[in-house]
Amino acid sequence: MKHVFAILFILFTTQCTLNAQSFFPIQLTVLGFPNQEIYIAQISGDHYRITDTLLSDSQGIFECSFDASYSVGMYVFLFPQFQNTEIDFIFNKEAVSFKTNIGNIHSNLQIVSSVENTLLYSFRTHYVNFLNDIALLEQIYDSYSDDAFKKNTHAEYTKKIKHDEEFVSLLLKNHHHTFAAQLIKSSRIPHSPQLVSAQERHEYAKQNFLHAVNFADTLLCNSTVFTEKAIKYLSLYAKERTRSNPHAALKQAVDIILAKAHVHPTTYSFIVNYLLDGFETMGDTEMLMYISSLYISESQCEHSESTTTLERKALQNVHYTIGSAVPAYSAQTISGTTIHSTLSKDAIEILVFWATWCGHCTELTPKIATLYAKNPNVNYSLTFISLDTEEAVFSSFLSEHQHLANSNNVFDSKGWDSKLAEDFYVYASPTIFIIKNGIIVAKPIDYESYTNALLQLGIL
Repeated sequence: MKHVFAILFILFTTQCTLNAQSFFPIQLTVLGFPNQEIYIAQISGDHYRITDTLLSDSQGIFECSFDASYSVGMYVFLFPQFQNTEIDFIFNKEAVSFKTNIGNIHSNLQIVSSVENTLLYSFRTHYVNFLNDIALLEQIYDSYSDDAFKKNTHAEYTKKIKHDEEFVSLLLKNHHHTFAAQLIKSSRIPHSPQLVSAQERHEYAKQNFLHAVNFADTLLCNSTVFTEKAIKYLSLYAKERTRSNPHAALKQAVDIILAKAHVHPTTYSFIVNYLLDGFETMGDTEMLMYISSLYISESQCEHSESTTTLERKALQNVHYTIGSAVPAYSAQTISGTTIHSTLSKDAIEILVFWATWCGHCTELTPKIATLYAKNPNVNYSLTFISLDTEEAVFSSFLSEHQHLANSNNVFDSKGWDSKLAEDFYVYASPTIFIIKNGIIVAKPIDYESYTNALLQLGIL
């Protein structure tokens, strides 16, 4: 019996040890910053997702633990007290500890523990200096014609290139399995081994810029590598835009990026989504339609049982961009009336897709409804289409916002699968369409852009 208890004790203590090891302490000490609140967010391209809120103690120590369910990748400490102040870090199943002071958070940053972050920050310190040195040498080379001077500059350039290769090789020796190593290898910028003219350097960059990027490593989606590489590569081609055909060069760059990304569907979808978001923000309809029509099969979307967010985004960019005609639609409101599209002269219709679980929506929709109710000379129709699935939650929210409750409201409990949401390929909330004479004239994303659109239409 004692022997059995001994075995059980060993198993129990082993299990406790395993459980203890599955939690990884995350600590940031900011001297001179007691009793303050910061956030931790996961990085995914140009998006941050808040994962935790931390409160410092009297010594300025912020602490939490990540368990094994946290994805490997880049995270960031966000300081809401200061604009553009953050500390990013790698999490890869190890303890992470930083120390700094409030006087100069970045300059005084020290890594107390973490192999991954020691590698990353060592590389960054080296690489900033390296890039500055290379840029200076290239500028000198381009500015002077003296052969002897160029020869000396070229010699210094090749020395810097060699030193960079040796530094990275030594830094990553015995650490090639780390996430930091993959991040470093994929983020480096290719430089010609020989110092050549600016035009030759430009061509070399175009040919080699994406060569070291490991598009098959989907964990890099949990960082800024893919998005930063994509935007920098696009900028190389943006310099070649012509007045007669301003999009030809950008289309070529997109073709090359997505050909590289096609090695893995996760990476491919991630980068397509990023490009669509970027060109949508820029209002570049031609590039949106180019990517949507060429890189996402419309037939696949229309015949799938449930279109994905990416597919809906692509289809909306093709069929429902500003300037597109809206096909006939109709729906029944919760009050029993029927709303429908109209082609009457100067008729303006506004459709707002929203949901109670969307924080931005719950702030925006009451404002839009109130503006409509308080304007005695409104000459446009306004309809709110709910993406909710729970009627009780939807009704409760309406009861708290009278102007919204008195508006045209469509609710069928089908959420994203509601008829109008499917017809308009709605993939995000809120989504707003302002339609005049059957043509989409604006797709505002917030209250400011909404009121600006109404002002431009002369209805506010």
